[in-house]
Amino acid sequence: MMRTRLPFILLAVVLSGAGCVTAPPPSSSTPAEARVLEAPEPPPVVEPLVARPMSVPPADETSRALSYFDRLRRMPPPELAREQESVRTAYLRSHEDADRMRLAMIYALPNSSITDEARALELLEPLVKTPAHALHPVAVLLSTYVQEQKRLAQNALALQKDVQTLQQKLDALRSLERALSEREGTAQRRR
Repeated sequence: MMRTRLPFILLAVVLSGAGCVTAPPPSSSTPAEARVLEAPEPPPVVEPLVARPMSVPPADETSRALSYFDRLRRMPPPELAREQESVRTAYLRSHEDADRMRLAMIYALPNSSITDEARALELLEPLVKTPAHALHPVAVLLSTYVQEQKRLAQNALALQKDVQTLQQKLDALRSLERALSEREGTAQRRR
């Protein structure tokens, strides 16, 4: 029982002593020269820790790039061809990274007559290799997307070749089956 009360008693003693500050007796020199108690200095202000994000690219560049890609996906082929020529000309003139990204996006579009995965990857390479660049995350995303599209296209081509090979084997088996059926029919007629 005493152990549970001991912390409370200590706390009461500390708190009661904290409020008892007595002024020293005034000096005997003159009553007008009363001592002034100095207030203790306030504790320093400690700012709370705020979690700051690690290097995040400016949202406006990233948002603009993604919005542009979304707009490209919806363009009809003639308008897309005009956009490609316009962006290609701008990039050749300026060599700015924003124009580089836009041109890479045009070349990365799937199912387009303009699609050129190799050229898109070539344009994206400098941005992918520069982690500090504001467009780096978008470049990595687009590069990964293009490489995956390329891999899927290669797999589809290999699958198509396998299907053609299987079809040829099936046709050969059917031809063999017909030939055997004809021989059997001829042999039965001869009997």
